Amino acid sequence: MLMTLKVCFQLMMASAVVGFLVSLCIVIIVFNLSFWDSNTIRHFFCDIAPIASLACSYTFFQKMVLLAFTAFVLVGSFILIMISYVFIVSLVVKMPSAKGRRKAFSTCSSHFTVVSVHYGFACFVYLRPKNSDSDSFSEDTLMAVTYTVLTPLLNPIVHSLQNKEMQVAPRKVLGSIMLIKELRIFNVRKE
Repeated sequence: MLMTLKVCFQLMMASAVVGFLVSLCIVIIVFNLSFWDSNTIRHFFCDIAPIASLACSYTFFQKMVLLAFTAFVLVGSFILIMISYVFIVSLVVKMPSAKGRRKAFSTCSSHFTVVSVHYGFACFVYLRPKNSDSDSFSEDTLMAVTYTVLTPLLNPIVHSLQNKEMQVAPRKVLGSIMLIKELRIFNVRKE
């Protein structure tokens, strides 16, 4: 009811403009770096920290600017999501039906789980102090795989578990597996 076409368009434009400006600033910073001869990025995708680690002119000021942009994007978007959860919870609590409240909280809790996993790993990778050793980069790579691969895989699984058919299906599969094992044991005893 509150999300009119105008509000939706304004949110979309704000997101696009902020995303473009932050990305532009990061690109300008990276293009102003001088690099060593090495051009091998120790990461599985082109990320800012591994690229900056190849630079020979990466100053403290540039690190702080990139940290500020990263904190703004990660923490800012997480805060907006949490504000939307506050509004959702305040509306769900006012629902007259207990069944409706339970269903709404079930949906919100699964979404909140996926959001927490994603932002938790992303914040660990981008907002913690960096060491120049290779252990830090290997940890970052592992964490980046987690939030770029695991979260998109986890999202449909978590949401599909709310479907009653999907809740019954694993029980049916496990029941048929147990039945097959019992038949095999029975046939072995029979022989």
